[in-house]
Amino acid sequence: MKHVFRLQTGVTLSHDTIRRTLQMKGMHGYRPPRKPLLEPMHKKARLGFARAHAEKDEDYWDSRLWKHEIKIPIFGTN
Repeated sequence: MKHVFRLQTGVTLSHDTIRRTLQMKGMHGYRPPRKPLLEPMHKKARLGFARAHAEKDEDYWDSRLWKHEIKIPIFGTN
């Protein structure tokens, strides 16, 4: 069943016309991909990690957050 919209101006538009017009203007609808929910073992592991690392100071995290960052030269050598 096609949806039809009657505007206050008396113009009748179909669902397809509205969608086609929005797509021509660059507006594309999508549904976000579904993600699996966290299982109890995942929640327990996350809580355990958080508790084990709760007392770490900022210097500890600064030295680890960017541990794997590498510098790649775009032009020439570094």
